[in-house]
Amino acid sequence: MNICRNTKFLFVVTSSGKVEDRFLYDAELFVRIIQSKGVNPSDIIIATDAKESIVLAKCPAMLGVTFITSLQLLSTINTIDDDNLIILTDCHGSIRGIDAQSPIMPHPLTEAIKTNPSLKNIIVFFGQCYAGIYNWVDLRKDNTNIVYLGATGFDSSLSYGVSGIPWSANISLVAFGQWLLQPIDIDGDGQFTVMDLYKYIACFTNSVTDEIEKKQTADLVDAKVELKLSMRDQGHSTDTMMQLEKEAIDVLGNYIVPHQNPWLLNAFSAQNIQFE
Repeated sequence: MNICRNTKFLFVVTSSGKVEDRFLYDAELFVRIIQSKGVNPSDIIIATDAKESIVLAKCPAMLGVTFITSLQLLSTINTIDDDNLIILTDCHGSIRGIDAQSPIMPHPLTEAIKTNPSLKNIIVFFGQCYAGIYNWVDLRKDNTNIVYLGATGFDSSLSYGVSGIPWSANISLVAFGQWLLQPIDIDGDGQFTVMDLYKYIACFTNSVTDEIEKKQTADLVDAKVELKLSMRDQGHSTDTMMQLEKEAIDVLGNYIVPHQNPWLLNAFSAQNIQFE
């Protein structure tokens, strides 16, 4: 697969309400990355429920791409006449599917992909929460490679200020973009495949959650020490100190980092799709 030839990129940045700016910024970051690799704006489609003028005002790098609404998504997928299609979703998700004007559910999306007569290689990256509902579906189609990648299973996906990015970005999508910029042959087979991409995303996202947990633990320890010193200096009783400490720990420890469990569906096709 050459991402600059016979390949369409389709970003799903949809919402039943207002599309959050961070999702638009994520998509723009990825658009900048693929354009730096030589992808033509005419080969990029943005499916969004935000007004095009508003998106372009916030994300000027999207100038020249094609905009569609979430209600046009499935018909657009079904009529793409290139060999390759890469779909990336970055929005809210739930057990009902991808959040949009009408929720995008696993079966209709999969059928739109499978019934397209032209596509030979399809990669779908699900970056939204509860992406696991798109797992364990039938992706088999003769002479066609279809691979689904999920940022997480039945958990919340994680957005965080990572790699110098000034907004809270979807860390798995960032990992996808980093790998495209500098592919790594993790398997050591001399090829850059979707399997390598998946393993990079999994390692990257979990390294970020590990770092967050280490920082969170360090902050909690520092806060406990500072609290004890402060209460001692103010002459609080032992019982009062213990109660205040418990309340502080409850507050500080209330935020739990959502662990990411990236998944891949259709391993054979993931090994067959090679990036040039």
